[in-house]
Amino acid sequence: MRHTGWRLALLAGLVWMAGSAAATPYWIDWEGNDWPENQGWTRSWGNWNGQHQGPGAYRTLEDGILTYDSLYDDGVYDFYHMFRPGEIDPAPAPGQVFVMSWRLRVEQVIGYADPSVGVSSDDAWLLAFEFGFDRMYSVFENYLPIPFAPGVFHEFEVLSTDMRSYDLRIDGDLVRHGAFQPNIGPSEIAWGEGIQGAASLHHWDRVTFGVTPDPCGLVLLAFLGACCGRKHNSTSSRPAVRTGHSAHAGAALVGLVAPCSLPTAQVGRDRAVAVPELVSRERNCS
Repeated sequence: MRHTGWRLALLAGLVWMAGSAAATPYWIDWEGNDWPENQGWTRSWGNWNGQHQGPGAYRTLEDGILTYDSLYDDGVYDFYHMFRPGEIDPAPAPGQVFVMSWRLRVEQVIGYADPSVGVSSDDAWLLAFEFGFDRMYSVFENYLPIPFAPGVFHEFEVLSTDMRSYDLRIDGDLVRHGAFQPNIGPSEIAWGEGIQGAASLHHWDRVTFGVTPDPCGLVLLAFLGACCGRKHNSTSSRPAVRTGHSAHAGAALVGLVAPCSLPTAQVGRDRAVAVPELVSRERNCS
């Protein structure tokens, strides 16, 4: 049986307090200048034998591009997550927007989908996407398929003012107005090679998220990368880095068996959501 637990690295933490004041704008960006684990993200990886078993995906970081290659074993998962207790959401009053954007190219997928992205709000409402070769799926909206052109980089952006509904843009075009779904673990962001029982070759150029004032988030959205200091098109000044064998298991972003030490919640057939903690690196965008 195809085993696809969903371990979106999304558990533990504080629930957003109802009486909380306006959130402080923040911006967190990974732009390929270093391994994500050196910039505040926690890596989780493994295989059918469990957490911290096997090498994980074969990864390279070259010219600002993080490449995942798990084609050798469909039991591999390998993803990053960041936990920010009570500090994910925009303020409840008008004037702020949550934005997450990432630039991703899917080159090959064995199975229906493998790369994954997940967001869990401060009061535990969840949004998750899984990516195939030419489409993405909104996991908690009945696996709604959303097509995109295959084999090239795309810019994906999620915007939300209330963490209940969201807009999804691909390359600047609005392609979906959808809804978060209730979850059990708040305040987590996760992305990477997320499904156990599938395999892929794919490339990440950038992952950013934060809360911005409305003008920055809505008016200058198309220039978000520049507004918040993103890099692009760096070349041979950044040497290639490769990891072969590294071990970690259990918690996969979208698609794994949760580690035995973490609670899980079933979100679909053979899927579970789980989450370890971590320390974030942030840059104030106010």
